[in-house]
Amino acid sequence: MRKRSNDNRHSRVRRIQCLLAVGSLTIAAQSVAAADWQPDRVMLSGSDERVWVVAASKGEADSEPEVRFWFSADSAAPGMTSAPKPSPNIQPVTGNPIFAAADKSSLRVLFADLALWRYEPKSLPATDALFVLQSEREPLAFAGDAAQGITWFLVDADSLARPVSTSQADDEDEVATQPAPTTQASEKPTHLALLRLERGFWTRIDVPAFAAGFDAYQLAVRNGHIHLFWRNPAGNVISYSEFQDDAWSPPDVAVKGVVIERFWVGSSLTGPVLIVGSPAESKGKLNLSIAFENEKGWVHSKPIGPSAAPLAVSRDAVAATIACNQLAVAVIDDGAIQFAWGDISTAPTIRKTELSTVIPTLDSAKQRWRDFVQTAVLLVLFTIVLTTRREQMQTPAAVPRGYILATVGRRAMATLIDVSPAAILILLLNWDFIGPLLQTYGASDAPVVQNPEVIARQDRIWLLFVVLYGGWCLVLEGLGHTTLGKRILNCRVLSADGTAPTGRQILIRNVLRILIVGLGVSGVLVTFMLLAMFTVNRQRLGDILANTIVVQPTPTPSKIDESNPFDDRDPRDDGY
Repeated sequence: MRKRSNDNRHSRVRRIQCLLAVGSLTIAAQSVAAADWQPDRVMLSGSDERVWVVAASKGEADSEPEVRFWFSADSAAPGMTSAPKPSPNIQPVTGNPIFAAADKSSLRVLFADLALWRYEPKSLPATDALFVLQSEREPLAFAGDAAQGITWFLVDADSLARPVSTSQADDEDEVATQPAPTTQASEKPTHLALLRLERGFWTRIDVPAFAAGFDAYQLAVRNGHIHLFWRNPAGNVISYSEFQDDAWSPPDVAVKGVVIERFWVGSSLTGPVLIVGSPAESKGKLNLSIAFENEKGWVHSKPIGPSAAPLAVSRDAVAATIACNQLAVAVIDDGAIQFAWGDISTAPTIRKTELSTVIPTLDSAKQRWRDFVQTAVLLVLFTIVLTTRREQMQTPAAVPRGYILATVGRRAMATLIDVSPAAILILLLNWDFIGPLLQTYGASDAPVVQNPEVIARQDRIWLLFVVLYGGWCLVLEGLGHTTLGKRILNCRVLSADGTAPTGRQILIRNVLRILIVGLGVSGVLVTFMLLAMFTVNRQRLGDILANTIVVQPTPTPSKIDESNPFDDRDPRDDGY
């Protein structure tokens, strides 16, 4: 759906751990020259734990803008310790972003086609719940809960999607669907509604009529406490209403008496904060100030700046928010993104730094080394088996009367059954990580790049799966010489001489099972190739080294039709 690009990297394939039979996740890249990318607009959003920066280039006539992302590290305590940085996990995409909102755990970006995407620091981007099925137009405001994983949309109630009745759909012999969005948000809506998105589920809250009819809105939300702000440009007034305990407060005034060209809001630990953009001395420039509520009411600060001189920024090249209980500002200046942050006070002073536009890339050397080690281990094992156990591999085992060697298909089915308990447990324990991976793998037309943290967690999940699966099989075979899958398919493990296997043999074959499965898809493929093609006793590597076999009961012979299939008798001899 959206194109992911990466600096100077060839396409690679990483496992999405075959415990879920999902296959492999492709990691692809296209070259992106950092110097060629110039930001044209910037968006900023924050929560109690981090700040997000989203910037888009100017779209060409035949292509959409390129969008890039930055975010700060987790903040255990209030206050930012470092500026946002790009990550190889969140690669540039093409699209036209119109809103960005961060909640406690993630960033949601709404694009012009009303596609909603979710971005997380330690996971892969994924398409999110379908906003286009809720509203036919873009929202008037969009915000995340600073302390919870909940996102809020302020919409024109008249734009809410109206489901087609079942009878009407039957008459038209089609399933009711919503049309693609064709209009933008109404400038002065007459009816408002709030949409709440949590874990893919939508709920609606009606907004009082006194908040309708204005041209600019902002939301600030923390722990379910909602502040809705709107601007009355005629009176240079910003008003607001609070929603708490299922009720809206009467409207009140937060800022008045200043010229307000733009404004933003955010949530601090003590309440909402307004960032106001007022005309500066230079034409087309803005000075920023903040307003917040204390025990005396709303107070308005001096202009924001890195020193006594106020910061003057271009009206359309600035964004501001509250993140980690601090003021955050992003400005486009001479083709670069300047990020500034400072404390919330009546005389705010900010620190500035320039954000890097170089997209971090994955160092493939480590992965190449791991692939080499895996291949080397397989080759060594394969060579040892072929050179030291050649005679054993070609000597028929002493299969007891009433049994035959288990077929490759039956053993494969038993393996799938044995894998299931460990796979299900891993799914339940790590769905917060695996779910977005699966959604991205299934929904995206383009491959996605993973960062080292994602790869490290995949490896930990895979290791846990291998240990659970191998330990489960070791215990069951040690107790009853069979596993759950083998028992269901009526198979069991024997020594190659037809006797019950010893504990040493069970240990060897299961240690080799853990090693081979731990090597991934290549290890599993090699062992099944060996089982099916090179041994007369249908043994995998673990069976060969442990000198064991897997057997199944001899099939019950079916009644044989002894009639001659080529009967040359004249049918007339039978009376026809």
